[in-house]
Amino acid sequence: MNAAVARRMLDDAYRAFYAEHVRYVWRSLRRLGIAEHDCEDLAQEVFVAVHRHFPERDETRPAKPWLFGFAFRIALGHKRRASTTREVPTDQERMSELPDSSRDVGKAMSARDAYMVVHEALAELSIEQRAIVILHELDEITAPAIAAELALPLNTVYSRLRLGRERFRAAIERLTKGGAS
Repeated sequence: MNAAVARRMLDDAYRAFYAEHVRYVWRSLRRLGIAEHDCEDLAQEVFVAVHRHFPERDETRPAKPWLFGFAFRIALGHKRRASTTREVPTDQERMSELPDSSRDVGKAMSARDAYMVVHEALAELSIEQRAIVILHELDEITAPAIAAELALPLNTVYSRLRLGRERFRAAIERLTKGGAS
């Protein structure tokens, strides 16, 4: 096989990979606290980095933790460069992420409120804790896989997961009691 054919096959594989995973990367960036208006640029940054490393990807391993590693590092860099103001999503941003099946007004309101509480509780975690909680609890990735993909010691993953869960639970309790008063 000549180089041009091999390159075209790699490009086709990358395009298919991009199409399959772009929504996951976008959602991961939002979960990491990136404002919706920054997600398009940062998702593009993620996939530029992914494209550079795509030929090295181990296809025997799941794609999501690998992609999340890129998203996490780019989100971390973005947050370090950004101002220290905490971004809270607008009602329009919150509603745009609700499932289409929430057409009933009562259900939509409670789904919107629940989304807001979860988003605000996640925002109270450090980005390092948030990344571990998202990968483990939402994406159902094992701690050893998280450690491998984020190049962290396994005990660090378990520690961040434990602390993240504690802070998340405390934030949920505080936010839901505050709203119920």
